[in-house]
Amino acid sequence: MFGLSPDDIDREAEVVNVVRQVRLVENKPVFAPPKRGKTRSVPL
Repeated sequence: MFGLSPDDIDREAEVVNVVRQVRLVENKPVFAPPKRGKTRSVPL
């Protein structure tokens, strides 16, 4: 949820596109690709 951007929501198709996640690197949060680089579209 922390990696969600308003641009990731496709209201016309009624899906949320998961294209990033938040990871801790040296105790600092950074954006990173999803696990194994798999993006997803989740129905609303």
